[in-house]
Amino acid sequence: MLLEEIPVEIWLEIFRYLGTIDLYRAFYNLNTRINTILSHIHLYFDLNADDECSPLIIYAFEQQIYSLRLSSNAITVFYSVFTLTQFNNLSKLKLVDILSEQYDHITLELLTLKHLKYLDLTTSEKGGSYNCDQILKISTLKSCYLGFYYLDCLRFSMSASIFTPSLVECLIIKLLYVDDVYKFLLHMPKLKRLTVIGRSSKDGEENNSSILILPSLVCFRLIIRECGTWNFERLDSLLICFPKLNSFEFMNYGNDFRDDHWW
Repeated sequence: MLLEEIPVEIWLEIFRYLGTIDLYRAFYNLNTRINTILSHIHLYFDLNADDECSPLIIYAFEQQIYSLRLSSNAITVFYSVFTLTQFNNLSKLKLVDILSEQYDHITLELLTLKHLKYLDLTTSEKGGSYNCDQILKISTLKSCYLGFYYLDCLRFSMSASIFTPSLVECLIIKLLYVDDVYKFLLHMPKLKRLTVIGRSSKDGEENNSSILILPSLVCFRLIIRECGTWNFERLDSLLICFPKLNSFEFMNYGNDFRDDHWW
């Protein structure tokens, strides 16, 4: 059997085991038939700032990239050639260690992506300014991972009363202090699954549980990332906000779980 005679189904099965860079180097422009088959597959691309071929690969597969990963050093390379608005079919985006000066521009572009369903965004910058409103305004998002563990202050420019509710149904969020999650939950009435990772709250800080109800939340994981005493009264007031909750997992590195009577 000649290479050109291999059935499309077999080609698609072969392509499933190859990364985007390998596909480009081994098969792109091999012949017209292979290019046609390549044009019908969904691709994941992890931009390597040190790979000179990366811009060429993105040009070749621009409309087929459904999942994209960019780290802070690769973002500068990416924006020297492209913008996120060019990727009309992008449904998953991972931004690693994004800097505050990159954040505002990128999140504004995310508002224009009509198929973005999943966002993974982390930052390791201490003291940066990140406007969280921009993420909540992405109307297509269904699932979100946010890593804000190094930020001691989250910025919201709009109040919940005038904010269009987010449609996010699954949220995993890593924060410096657990109580900061209320600022997000006030905007997420459709949330069904929630994981919160962070330290126990600042001493004397009030939470907003009295004005929060999440009627659709069914699964909640809480992970406390420090040794020490956890305020279980705060947990009690939080759980009351989830009337449909049927699954709850609690991890406390301080090993203070209270007794069975409290639970």
